[in-house]
Amino acid sequence: MSMKEYYDTRAPEYDEWYLGLGRFDGIERPDWDEDVDALEQTIAALPAAQTLDVACGTGFLTRHLRGSVTALEQSRRMLAIASERLCAATIVHGDALDLPFGDDSFDRVFTGHFYGHLEEPERERFVAEARRVAPELIVVDAAVRPDRQRAERQQRVLNDGTRFEVYKRHFRGDELAQELGGGEVLLENRWFVAVASRRRPVACSLSSADAAKRQGEWQRLLRGAALERIAVPGGMRVKFRADDAIRAELDRLVDAERTCSPFLELTVEASAEGGLVLTVTAPHDAEPVVQALLG
Repeated sequence: MSMKEYYDTRAPEYDEWYLGLGRFDGIERPDWDEDVDALEQTIAALPAAQTLDVACGTGFLTRHLRGSVTALEQSRRMLAIASERLCAATIVHGDALDLPFGDDSFDRVFTGHFYGHLEEPERERFVAEARRVAPELIVVDAAVRPDRQRAERQQRVLNDGTRFEVYKRHFRGDELAQELGGGEVLLENRWFVAVASRRRPVACSLSSADAAKRQGEWQRLLRGAALERIAVPGGMRVKFRADDAIRAELDRLVDAERTCSPFLELTVEASAEGGLVLTVTAPHDAEPVVQALLG
């Protein structure tokens, strides 16, 4: 069964996980109540903002957000519970990977215990969508635990005995911040992490003349050594012939680009076929920069 089916089925008992009821009654979870309280306080302490809560679930965490709140959820059963709980919020049934909102519609995207369920490429799609609709992204998820793998497929059992297989990741705060492209760890305790990450400004520090010179250097390398260009979510991947001179020039240009355009993500790897692969991605509003650089 799919993740959507799992959460739709789990909706009536979802809050029992937070409250220690149902199958969670009597389970030994040291510091659980204190850590849930710390998480709720962290959310309540966020500055009031126009916030979109993506995958809001039953609204258990959403209710602590201050300001104008829009709560989005794909499970109608979850959303029905959230609607009763969140009287002042705008309730939207929608897809977290295809947000039904225009660019910069919100000040902040918040998401709790959703990001850790995403595999690639859904993870990249979600972050790109979040960056598109708001300059700030706050992710709450599960902390690293000694009894759990960092990424695993869990067997989850509901009160009626129904079983679901669920993909789940656990995070350290600093690693999650780095994965999101930089950010601030708001909370990290035994059970939870919360990270705030702002969209990086899209601006190159080079003068017009230096930018034109850099563009010419990229184009010469591409004309002389590029084998294939492939569009990827948020950017482009380019395959190059591999020799020492090409690798040295590619590394030089990548290092220079990281300095003047920190909003770009650039990686260079050896391919299985023996060539070189450059991947360049950018926030949604900077994707034209990637096309201009490598197109």
